[in-house]
This record gives sequence, C-alpha cells and structure tokens, in this order.
Amino acid sequence: MLCDSRSAYWNFDVYLGRQDRTHHGLGHDVVMNLTQGVQNSKRHIYFDNFFTGLPLLESLLGNGLYGCGTVRVNRIGFPKDLKKPRDVRQRGEFKVLQKDAVVATVWKDKRLIYHLSTLSQPADIRDARRRVLGNHLELQQPHTVYAYNKFMGGVDLHDQFRAKYNNAVQAATRRTKKRRFTNLNFREVLLMDLIGGYSKKHRAVVEQVQPPRVADGNQGLHVNVHLPGGKTTCKYHSRFSKTTNTPRVVYGCAVCLVHLCKECHMPYHEAVHAQRAPARP
Repeated sequence: MLCDSRSAYWNFDVYLGRQDRTHHGLGHDVVMNLTQGVQNSKRHIYFDNFFTGLPLLESLLGNGLYGCGTVRVNRIGFPKDLKKPRDVRQRGEFKVLQKDAVVATVWKDKRLIYHLSTLSQPADIRDARRRVLGNHLELQQPHTVYAYNKFMGGVDLHDQFRAKYNNAVQAATRRTKKRRFTNLNFREVLLMDLIGGYSKKHRAVVEQVQPPRVADGNQGLHVNVHLPGGKTTCKYHSRFSKTTNTPRVVYGCAVCLVHLCKECHMPYHEAVHAQRAPARP
C-alpha cells in the first residue's frame, strides 16, 4: 500500500499470489508497481526493510523518485563496514557512507539501526531526544533516521483511519470462522451496513403515531384520529349514507369532533363543504 504521509491515502495493490517477478524480488516489484503514477515527480518514497535494497533505490532514482528506508544488513550491496562497526557503540553514535547518490548509515539507539537513502546529504546531522529512566538524553542522528521517523507513518495512519470503520470482510470472517467468505457474503454484510439498522416495522409504528393528513383539497387540519370515549355511530353513515348498517367507531375528525370511519373521512368533509357552498345562479 502506498500512502501519503498526511492524507494516508494514495494507492494500493492486492496480492494475488505468486506471479512472475523480476530478478530483484517481490519487494522491489511491489514498490515499482505502486509508484508508476508518480514517476518523475521528485517525490520522496519511504519503506521498511522488507522492501529496501540498493537495486530499488537505483530504480526509483532512474524514475525521478527519491527513496529512504530501513535495511537488512544481508542485502546485496550494503557496505560491509557498516554491518558491525567497531566505532559505533554508545547511544547516539553513528557512521555514514556514500556511493554516488546512495547514502548508507548505521545509528545506535537501543540497538543498531540501518538505513539506505537517496534523499539525504551525508553531512546533514539532526538533533534527537530520548528519555531514559526519567532523564532526557540529547543525541545526534543522521538525516536518514530523522526523515524516516518523520514521514514513514503514512501506512500506520491509514490503518488508524481504517480501524474507525467496520470492515465488512473482517467482521464476516470472524463470524464465519473458517468457512469460505464468498462474494455473496460480502454483499450481504455490505447491505446491512448501508441500511444502518433500518426496520420497516419500526417505520410503520412511527407512521401510526403521526396520523396521515387528509388528501389535498380537503379542509385544512381536519385529520382522522382516535377520539376520547367509546364507540359512536359514524356521522357520515348516519347523515349522508343510505345504508341501514351504521358502524360504530372510535375514530373521527380532530377539528369537527364527530366520529367517522377512516374511509368516510374524506367523503364526509366533501359533502359538508358542498352543502355550505353558495348556490350558483
């Protein structure tokens, strides 16, 4: 994953198993593939000791990119004089070597730390502070160590941001244990996260609490609600309907305070409105 040191995002590459690689190895090929979109931009690329090697730094430099990273001492091309330096024993001591544009350093902190870089000057020395048993130690460190510690945290920052969100694949993997996590499982978990616990039943309850307004064309705030008291004959059936079967209901108009069936609410107000309207000549 290639991450910006500030935004924590840039590009990523999904490992699909063993594939055809160059003779430089997997780490070299991964970095070169991820940095294709930023070639010749003079950006600084940082990586850990799994990726760092002299061929990688030279390849990046040829593509207009500078690199810096911790390195394993058994890498091809790493200076033998830096592997076990006799003059670097105390905390804060270091040794720097340069060949062409590549700077190699070893610095003693709690242990020996090795770096390769094409973005550092060998004479660039920075201050470092360490706290030991409550005391502050004022040390010096090569620029390779300073730059690496300051800008290497892009991937870690990305992991922190990602941890704030529910990772559907990881969550489902925990639930399914050793069962194969299929594309269908992923879609199901993704849909559940997208709807955010929405429930149709819950929405239906909310709609019942808030009675529906009368359709457009009806009178203002005349709504059908549960009226206090017991059941009473539907006013529309007793006044306007010719049927003999008059139902008794507990619902009615909140403004008129007359009992009405829900299906009679609109016809009743339309009939009353028609009676009150002045006759046309």
